[in-house]
Amino acid sequence: MIYNKYSSLILVILIIVKEVINMKYFENIVYGTQYYRAPTPLPSEWEQDIMKMDELGIDTMQIRVQWRQNERGEDNYYFDDVDKLFELAQKHNKKVIFKFLIENAPQYIFDKYDGTRRNADGTPIVPSSHGAFYVGGWLPCFDNDKVIERAKKFVNVFTERYHRQSSLVLWNVWNEPRTRPVGDCSCEHCKKDGENI
Repeated sequence: MIYNKYSSLILVILIIVKEVINMKYFENIVYGTQYYRAPTPLPSEWEQDIMKMDELGIDTMQIRVQWRQNERGEDNYYFDDVDKLFELAQKHNKKVIFKFLIENAPQYIFDKYDGTRRNADGTPIVPSSHGAFYVGGWLPCFDNDKVIERAKKFVNVFTERYHRQSSLVLWNVWNEPRTRPVGDCSCEHCKKDGENI
């Protein structure tokens, strides 16, 4: 069996979500769309788009909440976009799938907590934007305990805030963990973790 260094983080996120709420399950498959991942669509387009979903028979929308977008500094959380989308979902009778994107860390993770991944020669793998992570910060080292601790706090803050939303039907805590990204990390945390495998 190959050890997956992200397994423990995924498990912890699931435990947090489960502890905060009673998991909701639904019996039918929904017809929905992946709708929001900052910076698009623009807030001025949201209500019109959501109304258009009715014409298309779409009853569910997925919103992707990005760590870097929604925690702009340490413990400086930005809720405006998610609050407004839940408000519109309620107004237009839409179900919401809430998806965390934690692969794009806020800048303080790299500056304060040494979250930067490293090449085999020790040079930094500079955080950047990526096709799925427009706002930058891709990808911190998740073998760093401090990065994991801060990611868990981010998930907990947002789970606590939104778990009672009546339109919320599903938490998608991490559907595509990047276990083999370009430029595998060779930082001190990964080396230490590798010794324990």
